[in-house]
Amino acid sequence: MTTPFPDRLVPCSVDGLVTFAATAVDIVTAPEDGPGLLSQAARRLCDAAGPGAVLTGAGGELTADLGSGLRAGMFVSTEMRRDTGKTSLLRLHLRLSGEGEPPLAASLERWAGIWHRQALSTAEVERLTGELPLMGATVERLRQGKPLADLAVLVTGRFLTDLVRLVDCLAELGAPLDAMTVLRKDYAYRWRHRVHGHLLEQGVHVADCTESGAVAAHTARARRAGVACLALDDGEYVAPALLDGTRPRSPERAGSPERAGVRSART
Repeated sequence: MTTPFPDRLVPCSVDGLVTFAATAVDIVTAPEDGPGLLSQAARRLCDAAGPGAVLTGAGGELTADLGSGLRAGMFVSTEMRRDTGKTSLLRLHLRLSGEGEPPLAASLERWAGIWHRQALSTAEVERLTGELPLMGATVERLRQGKPLADLAVLVTGRFLTDLVRLVDCLAELGAPLDAMTVLRKDYAYRWRHRVHGHLLEQGVHVADCTESGAVAAHTARARRAGVACLALDDGEYVAPALLDGTRPRSPERAGSPERAGVRSART
């Protein structure tokens, strides 16, 4: 079966014996990328399940035991096209099955989120770049000077696809991705899991905007790297935490890294 929600798993029963749920993630990319993407997605599930998850493959389908009676079946399909373009719509399918009681909804949400945490393809990023020309024009004027090269950038954002382009632009201006943190405003946007996965693949730190200590962890990493922090704060999540951090409560918290600035807005 397929679910009307593209990033959710919906449980069903067959003859009251087998419970299963299915979901799929669509990716625009070259057809030959399919096996590699399927393998990466399967490994992502297995890593989340822990060392007991064993990945096996037969007949073009991968399977893995995720524990708690859940078994994952995974395969990739390609949309048939009339043209001879270099890209196709690939669909990575996940089906969970198990004997007995249906798995809890929270468990299904977790596995669906992990499965959909698929980074954007090169073709998808190129399309996104073309849809946001003003960002590219701004970067073009400033790229040579690399003005963000010595800054640990902290961004609070909604996980829409334009966030991917924003992070790319910051990187083009010199901001090191491994020193960057994005705080997630967790709205149920269609591509939110894919945006999350893309940022993680780039080496960006991702945390929930309400996560206690996320801002402090970012500033601590900046301190260790010897760079200043620049925060782009959508929703006024960062500024209060930074101001609170300037009030010493212990010798360990007395010092604070140099801050290049905070741009905060309420939305």
